[in-house]
Amino acid sequence: MAVRQIERRKLRKVAIGDLRDCISLEVRAIQAPVFGSASFTEAYTVISEPWCKVETQFNARIFDDVATDDKPSHLFTVRWREDVTTETRIRWRSDLYRIQRIDNFEGRDEYLLMYASIEGD
Repeated sequence: MAVRQIERRKLRKVAIGDLRDCISLEVRAIQAPVFGSASFTEAYTVISEPWCKVETQFNARIFDDVATDDKPSHLFTVRWREDVTTETRIRWRSDLYRIQRIDNFEGRDEYLLMYASIEGD
């Protein structure tokens, strides 16, 4: 009797049901100074509020809710977007996060991985 080999499917690391937290993606706009003033003003505009999966990176050092090194402290996974850059910032649970690196998950344009660290005051 011949033994039949069963191939197992590769398990996906991200599923749509994992996107349980809502974040705000904000873009910075710098406005020129008015006549007679030397200071630029910057304003942040919300471009989207997507659902995401949030993971804490345990190798990051955090002291008093502020990252003490330049390693990312959180990993945010959202559906694929083309308008997110490292200049975009994330607002989640009233905290601000600076995006350090962006990856295309498996190169398939389905999910976007954003490695970010929390901003200080």
